[in-house]
Amino acid sequence: MDLEFVGCTIAETRDKKLKEEALISVVFKIASALFVLGVKTKNTDLIVKNKVTKSGLDLLREPLLVNKATEILVSGNAYKDDLVNYGITDAILTEAQEAVTAFQNAIAKQSDAHAASVSEREALSVKFNLITDLLNDELDPIIELFEESEPIFYEGYKNARVIKDLGIRHEGEPSNP
Repeated sequence: MDLEFVGCTIAETRDKKLKEEALISVVFKIASALFVLGVKTKNTDLIVKNKVTKSGLDLLREPLLVNKATEILVSGNAYKDDLVNYGITDAILTEAQEAVTAFQNAIAKQSDAHAASVSEREALSVKFNLITDLLNDELDPIIELFEESEPIFYEGYKNARVIKDLGIRHEGEPSNP
C-alpha cells in the first residue's frame, strides 16, 4: 500500500512536466517571432506582451503559464500572416494550441492522481490502526500465556514489540581547557 501511495502521482507528474516543456518550447518560438515583429513594426504592445524567456515561462505557476501561452497564441493567430516570414506557420500555431490543451489535461490528470494518492495514504493509516489494535488488544494479552511455558518465544515477542529509536548520533560538547 505504501508503494502504491508513493508511486501514485509519479507518472502523472512526469507526463505533466513533459507537456509543460513542450508547451514552453513552442510558445517561446511564437513569442520570439512576435517580439521581433513588434520591434520591426514599432508595435510596443507586441514587444511588451511577448518579451519572455524560457526560464521566465518555466517559473510561472501552471494557471499563469496557460494564460500566458493562450495570450501569445491569440497574438500569434492575429498576426499569423506576418509571422510566416519568421518561420511561424499554421502548423506551429496548431501545435501550440494542442500543447496548451495537452498541458491543461495533464494538470487535471495530476490533480485526480493526487486525490487518489491522499485516499491511498488514508487507507494505509486505517490499516496501521487495525494492526495496532490487533497487537494491543489480542496478541499482547494472549502472549502472557507463554511467559512460563515458552520463555524464549515470550522474550522474543516482547523484544520485537519494542520500538528502538536509534536517533541521530550527536557529538558531545567539546570540553573547554
